[in-house]
Amino acid sequence: MNDGGRDAHVACFDTPVLRVQDVGPHVRRITFGGPELERFGVPEPALDLRVKLLLPTSSSPVPGIGETGVALPHDWYQQWLLRPEPGRGAIRSYTVRGFRRGTDGFELDVDFVVREAGGPGSTWARSAVPGSRALIIGPTSEAAAGALAHTRCGITWTPGPANDVLLAGDETAVPAITAMLETLPARFTGNAFLEVPDAGDVQQFPGHPGIRTHWLIRNSSGVGHGQLLLAAVKNSVTEQERGPEYAWIAGEASVVTGMRRYLVRDRGMDRNNVTFRGYWSAGKSGSGVNGIPDKPRPGLNYSGSDE
Repeated sequence: MNDGGRDAHVACFDTPVLRVQDVGPHVRRITFGGPELERFGVPEPALDLRVKLLLPTSSSPVPGIGETGVALPHDWYQQWLLRPEPGRGAIRSYTVRGFRRGTDGFELDVDFVVREAGGPGSTWARSAVPGSRALIIGPTSEAAAGALAHTRCGITWTPGPANDVLLAGDETAVPAITAMLETLPARFTGNAFLEVPDAGDVQQFPGHPGIRTHWLIRNSSGVGHGQLLLAAVKNSVTEQERGPEYAWIAGEASVVTGMRRYLVRDRGMDRNNVTFRGYWSAGKSGSGVNGIPDKPRPGLNYSGSDE
């Protein structure tokens, strides 16, 4: 519920970059920090929590959007869209890879997929250094409290009573899947499939004791984006007497649609037990299926969510 025209659960956090680390040839981890993150809200665990970043572009510095650290108006996004271009910057969505209390305050990690032909997120991440600025738009500490914490914070992992699960995604979904595998309760079993461009993009992380992690290397296979992922999901489900009780799938929109169609139509899963997220669309700028078609250029465009 918004109070006085404001969304009491969303605020803008002005947080400088603390560190930049390349965790693979196509992934750059950027750590933000600052006193304002004291009010940033994260349920425990954060799972696939998503935030928005307001990024500078070549024609625009980071513009202000309300008072930092204070609840935003409920129509803040519509107000931002009304700003003229150039000058308003770019907004993209990302998964929170990690959030913790550091030696000098809270720190928040975001993993960016970086491509030469990427969009504003990739462009900004390639040039980011300690001290660079971006505005984080996300839940407040009030949002993380109470029964509606998941809804208020943009978490979509909702397995209910399910124990056997399937997680699948391309490189844009790796931050969410790895974050979940590190924190999900031990009761879960199943498989996680992650398709990445190169062997160097395979990450070492604690994982989950009951969920097997399978890395699929795309460029060495000579197949198109998502084909390895779809085949692995089909093979995994076919080998089981019954399919998974719950599935979480994300990545390029058409690939995600294909996986969901197979699970629901061909394998008979209840559609309510399949969470699907189209993080980006080939040939479009913006997020998921709502992106704007790009001007023709060779190869795939990874400017969707740039995760």
